[in-house]
Amino acid sequence: MSIKGIKPFTSWCVEHAQYLLIAVCVAMTITETLFFPPAGVVTFFLVAAHVLAIILISRQPIVCCNIIFLTFAICCLIPDDGGPSFLWGTWLALGYVGLRIESLWGMFYPSAVALVRIWRFDADGVAVNEYFMLILVMFFAYFIGKNACVERTCRTVQTKQTKV
Repeated sequence: MSIKGIKPFTSWCVEHAQYLLIAVCVAMTITETLFFPPAGVVTFFLVAAHVLAIILISRQPIVCCNIIFLTFAICCLIPDDGGPSFLWGTWLALGYVGLRIESLWGMFYPSAVALVRIWRFDADGVAVNEYFMLILVMFFAYFIGKNACVERTCRTVQTKQTKV
């Protein structure tokens, strides 16, 4: 493959990476569900809504992100030890929020998700040092999306400046 062929290939990979991430999140959530089946009917329906929102996240990002966060929060608040962790979809949604919401209101999402998760850990009696990194990963996922948003904006500005 020549140098000229590498640039279109890499741009195609970057453009289609979101679909790979969606597939991985769906596969991991389904795998967790198979290993840790939901104990209640409510949890089962929340898992189904969560997976469906992950699948549709590229079509309706903000709506699906809100559904993913809602299912995550509800599952943290109900006393059901079964079902998946909902972390894969939540991390993906935090990245999408960072990518799609350009205002500072986007910081509300990782903060809210982290607070709900901290509350659940505290209710279960888990020590702070055991979940601190997990909470940081919530913000890390958001800032990965935010970084991609800033890079996209910079490329757009540079393209406009070169046309002028």
